Amino acid sequence: MVAREPNLLANLVLQGEQYPFSPDSFFFPHARDALLFLLRGLGRLGYKKLLLSEYVCDVVTDAVLQCGLDYSFYPLQKNMSITSDLSDFGEFDIFLFINYFGYSINIPHEVRELIKQKSVVVISDNAHSIGKHLDEVRNSKFIDISMASLSKSMPVPFGAVVNIIDNMLLKHFMQWRIENGYLFNEKIMSYLYFGIKKTFFLKKRKMKYMQQAVLDNVNQKMELLYPKKNLGSMDTFLINHIDVRRIMNNNIHNYYCYKGWAESRGLTPVFNALNDDDFPVYFPIMMHSRNERDLLISACLRQRIDAFSWPTMNPINYNQQTSYLWERMVLLPLSSYREIQY
Repeated sequence: MVAREPNLLANLVLQGEQYPFSPDSFFFPHARDALLFLLRGLGRLGYKKLLLSEYVCDVVTDAVLQCGLDYSFYPLQKNMSITSDLSDFGEFDIFLFINYFGYSINIPHEVRELIKQKSVVVISDNAHSIGKHLDEVRNSKFIDISMASLSKSMPVPFGAVVNIIDNMLLKHFMQWRIENGYLFNEKIMSYLYFGIKKTFFLKKRKMKYMQQAVLDNVNQKMELLYPKKNLGSMDTFLINHIDVRRIMNNNIHNYYCYKGWAESRGLTPVFNALNDDDFPVYFPIMMHSRNERDLLISACLRQRIDAFSWPTMNPINYNQQTSYLWERMVLLPLSSYREIQY
């Protein structure tokens, strides 16, 4: 594939806007709060069963277990694509897929046709990448709802955004939106917590993730939070002064840098090429074993590169396939590139 020009891509998505969110956006403290609200809201509207990927973190399963809906997990193949046969799962009326790390997941034609026939609500989980969220909201004809975490893509410690594309769903969900933004003192505390965590606990936190695929404190009790109309003055000010296009261009450039580095060492990128609708935040590498994974992550952490394994899971979705991916995958942040001494 010919390498694309990042500036053209970013301008296509953001359409020259600095503040990228529409007046119909819904804002939450975290993506987990957004997901719980969406699933509870769809339950109020009569939807009954959720079908989602088995390869998800415990944040997603916490929301799923507390939303009150029936659910099933569909398998994910080793190349991170969705299986083409969903016939074993019977009836479902909500379909959730994840664009892992900002890359467009392959949804087979058979799955798209099945979902179209069933009139299923489609949720695109873009928690990893605000760029991919903006692309889905503006360009996708397949989804009804998209959500993203702000802190995974932008230099802010707080916030998640939801956009509802389907007009009927939007009308229902709008009645639950709160007008006020978040309080200034809430933001100050979250910024302090973010700075302390990043400064002092980065290595300890990542080392723990390497040791434990399933968390001890599963099924954390979540409070249902209603969305707000805006983020509040502090984050709005910051986002107005953040060049999202520059961030995406930088990530795309660093993707190619890490791709060249990985290939020179015989390592296997999970996503070996960028599509026009990819907006990556991490560069995932598939190692041959858990031991090799740990060696690479340890080398990165010694060099202050924020590499980690993903995800931490709940026992309900920990199985042979998800453990295979967890034991081998390493995520490298695309916010910067440093040649890893490994």
